[in-house]
Amino acid sequence: MKYRMRSLVLILLAVLVFSACTGATSGVLTTKETAQLENLYGQDRDAVFRELGIKEQDVETALNENTYLSLAKTRTIGNLRYQRRLAFNLPSAFAGEDLVYVGEPGSASDPEVLKGLKALYEGAVKQYGEPDNDPDVVRTHLSELLEEQPQKIRQSYDSWNLSDKTVLTLSVMEVEDRALIEVQYRQAVK
Repeated sequence: MKYRMRSLVLILLAVLVFSACTGATSGVLTTKETAQLENLYGQDRDAVFRELGIKEQDVETALNENTYLSLAKTRTIGNLRYQRRLAFNLPSAFAGEDLVYVGEPGSASDPEVLKGLKALYEGAVKQYGEPDNDPDVVRTHLSELLEEQPQKIRQSYDSWNLSDKTVLTLSVMEVEDRALIEVQYRQAVK
Protein backbone atom coordinates (compact mmCIF):
# COMPACT_ATOMS: atom_id res chain seq x y z
CA MET A 1 0.00 0.00 0.00
CA LYS A 2 2.81 2.38 0.93
CA TYR A 3 4.62 1.63 -2.35
CA ARG A 4 1.44 2.11 -4.32
CA MET A 5 0.75 5.49 -2.72
CA ARG A 6 4.32 6.62 -3.37
CA SER A 7 3.97 5.60 -7.02
CA LEU A 8 0.74 7.56 -7.37
CA VAL A 9 2.33 10.65 -5.83
CA LEU A 10 5.33 10.36 -8.18
CA ILE A 11 3.05 9.98 -11.21
CA LEU A 12 1.02 13.03 -10.15
CA LEU A 13 4.21 15.08 -9.68
CA ALA A 14 5.47 13.98 -13.09
CA VAL A 15 2.21 15.08 -14.73
CA LEU A 16 2.34 18.46 -12.98
CA VAL A 17 5.98 19.01 -13.96
CA PHE A 18 5.27 17.96 -17.56
CA SER A 19 2.31 20.36 -17.74
CA ALA A 20 4.43 23.20 -16.41
CA CYS A 21 7.26 22.45 -18.85
CA THR A 22 5.04 22.22 -21.91
CA GLY A 23 3.17 25.37 -20.98
CA ALA A 24 -0.17 23.58 -20.93
CA THR A 25 -2.78 26.01 -19.69
CA SER A 26 -6.51 25.74 -19.45
CA GLY A 27 -9.53 27.70 -18.35
CA VAL A 28 -10.10 31.45 -18.26
CA LEU A 29 -7.26 33.55 -16.84
CA THR A 30 -6.81 33.32 -13.11
CA THR A 31 -6.73 36.40 -10.88
CA LYS A 32 -2.94 36.09 -10.73
CA GLU A 33 -2.65 35.90 -14.54
CA THR A 34 -4.92 38.92 -14.94
CA ALA A 35 -2.84 40.94 -12.47
CA GLN A 36 0.33 39.95 -14.34
CA LEU A 37 -1.27 41.08 -17.61
CA GLU A 38 -2.26 44.43 -16.08
CA ASN A 39 1.37 45.07 -15.17
CA LEU A 40 2.28 44.72 -18.86
CA TYR A 41 -0.08 47.39 -20.24
CA GLY A 42 2.01 49.97 -22.09
CA GLN A 43 5.19 47.88 -21.86
CA ASP A 44 7.42 47.14 -24.82
CA ARG A 45 8.13 43.78 -26.43
CA ASP A 46 11.24 43.03 -24.34
CA ALA A 47 9.43 43.65 -21.06
CA VAL A 48 6.46 41.50 -22.13
CA PHE A 49 8.74 38.66 -23.26
CA ARG A 50 10.75 38.81 -20.02
CA GLU A 51 7.69 38.88 -17.73
CA LEU A 52 5.80 36.10 -19.54
CA GLY A 53 8.86 33.95 -20.27
CA ILE A 54 8.29 34.16 -24.04
CA LYS A 55 11.10 33.38 -26.47
CA GLU A 56 11.28 34.25 -30.16
CA GLN A 57 10.45 30.63 -31.13
CA ASP A 58 7.16 30.93 -29.17
CA VAL A 59 5.86 33.59 -31.59
CA GLU A 60 3.89 32.21 -34.52
CA THR A 61 3.15 35.53 -36.25
CA ALA A 62 3.83 39.17 -35.45
CA LEU A 63 1.85 42.09 -36.85
CA ASN A 64 1.86 45.87 -36.47
CA GLU A 65 5.59 46.32 -36.02
CA ASN A 66 5.79 43.31 -33.72
CA THR A 67 3.35 44.66 -31.14
CA TYR A 68 0.56 42.20 -31.90
CA LEU A 69 1.74 38.61 -31.47
CA SER A 70 0.13 35.23 -32.08
CA LEU A 71 1.76 32.61 -29.89
CA ALA A 72 2.30 28.96 -30.75
CA LYS A 73 1.16 27.88 -27.28
CA THR A 74 -2.62 27.47 -27.06
CA ARG A 75 -4.99 27.53 -24.10
CA THR A 76 -7.80 25.01 -23.64
CA ILE A 77 -11.15 26.09 -22.23
CA GLY A 78 -13.78 23.39 -22.08
CA ASN A 79 -13.05 21.13 -25.02
CA LEU A 80 -11.89 23.93 -27.36
CA ARG A 81 -8.32 25.09 -28.02
CA TYR A 82 -7.79 28.82 -28.24
CA GLN A 83 -4.87 30.55 -29.93
CA ARG A 84 -3.20 33.11 -27.67
CA ARG A 85 -2.61 36.62 -29.01
CA LEU A 86 -0.88 39.43 -27.15
CA ALA A 87 -1.20 43.12 -27.90
CA PHE A 88 1.08 45.56 -26.11
CA ASN A 89 2.60 49.01 -26.51
CA LEU A 90 -0.61 50.06 -28.30
CA PRO A 91 -3.43 52.49 -27.47
CA SER A 92 -5.25 51.24 -24.40
CA ALA A 93 -8.33 49.96 -26.22
CA PHE A 94 -6.17 47.29 -27.86
CA ALA A 95 -3.65 46.36 -25.15
CA GLY A 96 -4.08 42.98 -23.49
CA GLU A 97 -4.47 39.30 -24.32
CA ASP A 98 -6.95 37.63 -26.64
CA LEU A 99 -7.81 33.96 -26.83
CA VAL A 100 -9.32 33.08 -30.19
CA TYR A 101 -11.07 29.90 -31.34
CA VAL A 102 -11.97 29.51 -35.00
CA GLY A 103 -14.11 26.43 -35.73
CA GLU A 104 -12.49 24.12 -38.26
CA PRO A 105 -15.31 23.58 -39.34
CA GLY A 106 -18.20 23.91 -36.95
CA SER A 107 -20.88 26.47 -36.36
CA ALA A 108 -21.61 27.85 -32.90
CA SER A 109 -24.59 25.49 -32.67
CA ASP A 110 -22.45 22.39 -33.41
CA PRO A 111 -22.77 20.15 -30.30
CA GLU A 112 -19.02 20.07 -29.56
CA VAL A 113 -18.58 23.81 -30.10
CA LEU A 114 -21.69 24.54 -28.03
CA LYS A 115 -20.36 22.34 -25.22
CA GLY A 116 -17.06 24.27 -25.27
CA LEU A 117 -18.88 27.61 -25.40
CA LYS A 118 -20.97 26.69 -22.37
CA ALA A 119 -17.82 25.60 -20.50
CA LEU A 120 -16.20 28.94 -21.36
CA TYR A 121 -19.17 30.95 -20.10
CA GLU A 122 -19.56 28.86 -16.93
CA GLY A 123 -15.82 29.15 -16.23
CA ALA A 124 -16.01 32.94 -16.56
CA VAL A 125 -19.02 33.15 -14.22
CA LYS A 126 -17.29 30.89 -11.69
CA GLN A 127 -14.07 32.92 -11.82
CA TYR A 128 -15.49 36.45 -12.13
CA GLY A 129 -19.18 36.35 -11.16
CA GLU A 130 -22.11 37.47 -13.33
CA PRO A 131 -21.37 39.67 -16.39
CA ASP A 132 -21.36 43.47 -16.11
CA ASN A 133 -22.98 44.12 -19.47
CA ASP A 134 -23.47 47.75 -20.41
CA PRO A 135 -27.27 48.33 -20.51
CA ASP A 136 -26.80 51.04 -23.17
CA VAL A 137 -25.26 48.62 -25.65
CA VAL A 138 -28.00 46.85 -27.54
CA ARG A 139 -26.58 43.46 -28.47
CA THR A 140 -27.62 39.91 -27.83
CA HIS A 141 -26.04 38.53 -24.70
CA LEU A 142 -24.31 35.18 -24.90
CA SER A 143 -25.78 34.14 -21.56
CA GLU A 144 -29.34 34.53 -22.87
CA LEU A 145 -28.71 32.55 -26.04
CA LEU A 146 -26.96 29.72 -24.23
CA GLU A 147 -29.92 29.47 -21.90
CA GLU A 148 -32.78 29.91 -24.33
CA GLN A 149 -31.84 29.31 -27.96
CA PRO A 150 -28.36 27.87 -28.49
CA GLN A 151 -29.23 26.82 -32.03
CA LYS A 152 -29.64 30.50 -32.96
CA ILE A 153 -26.26 31.81 -31.88
CA ARG A 154 -25.04 34.13 -34.64
CA GLN A 155 -23.44 37.06 -32.86
CA SER A 156 -23.51 37.69 -29.13
CA TYR A 157 -21.33 38.78 -26.24
CA ASP A 158 -21.02 39.24 -22.48
CA SER A 159 -18.50 41.41 -20.63
CA TRP A 160 -17.01 41.71 -17.16
CA ASN A 161 -15.23 44.64 -15.51
CA LEU A 162 -12.51 42.61 -13.82
CA SER A 163 -10.85 45.63 -12.25
CA ASP A 164 -10.42 49.33 -12.91
CA LYS A 165 -7.70 48.29 -15.39
CA THR A 166 -9.17 45.30 -17.26
CA VAL A 167 -12.37 44.40 -19.11
CA LEU A 168 -13.11 40.85 -20.25
CA THR A 169 -15.38 40.34 -23.25
CA LEU A 170 -16.58 36.94 -24.45
CA SER A 171 -17.99 37.09 -27.94
CA VAL A 172 -19.14 34.57 -30.52
CA MET A 173 -19.92 35.05 -34.19
CA GLU A 174 -20.61 32.77 -37.07
CA VAL A 175 -18.50 33.49 -40.12
CA GLU A 176 -19.30 31.28 -43.12
CA ASP A 177 -20.67 28.51 -40.88
CA ARG A 178 -17.60 28.58 -38.68
CA ALA A 179 -17.66 29.62 -35.05
CA LEU A 180 -15.39 32.51 -34.11
CA ILE A 181 -15.12 32.73 -30.33
CA GLU A 182 -13.03 35.49 -28.78
CA VAL A 183 -12.01 35.88 -25.16
CA GLN A 184 -10.59 39.39 -24.86
CA TYR A 185 -8.77 40.67 -21.79
CA ARG A 186 -8.25 44.33 -22.66
CA GLN A 187 -7.08 47.42 -20.86
CA ALA A 188 -10.09 49.39 -19.64
CA VAL A 189 -10.62 52.63 -21.55
CA LYS A 190 -11.17 55.60 -19.26
